[in-house]
Amino acid sequence: SNSFCTLLRIKHSNTMADESAYDLRTQKATIAKTAPVGVEVVAGKTYFWCVCGKSKNQPWCDGSHAGTEFQPMPWTAPETKTAYLCACKRTKNAPFCDGSHQALKETVAPAAAAEGEKKPDL
Repeated sequence: SNSFCTLLRIKHSNTMADESAYDLRTQKATIAKTAPVGVEVVAGKTYFWCVCGKSKNQPWCDGSHAGTEFQPMPWTAPETKTAYLCACKRTKNAPFCDGSHQALKETVAPAAAAEGEKKPDL
């Protein structure tokens, strides 16, 4: 029983360390866009999601991370569909958009964001 609890604690602490390492990396990532990218994906095909934000082929890796600490994230599509993938690189649910870009819109190029999207008053 004690060894099981210790194992759970170790597993949990390792997961947390991995997540915080990911968070630290993404803090340094280039913000490619402050909106998700909708892409058609095919079931069973593995794609390489750009983590660094420098790819000109968002949301996919084009090798622009060369010489940096970043590596692309492999992701295999579970089904054929349109997937909305993160382009701001701040998602907590990579490679998917989780809305994190909403907080960035005020801090990154506010004039461009204001020009690009006018929301109707509700």
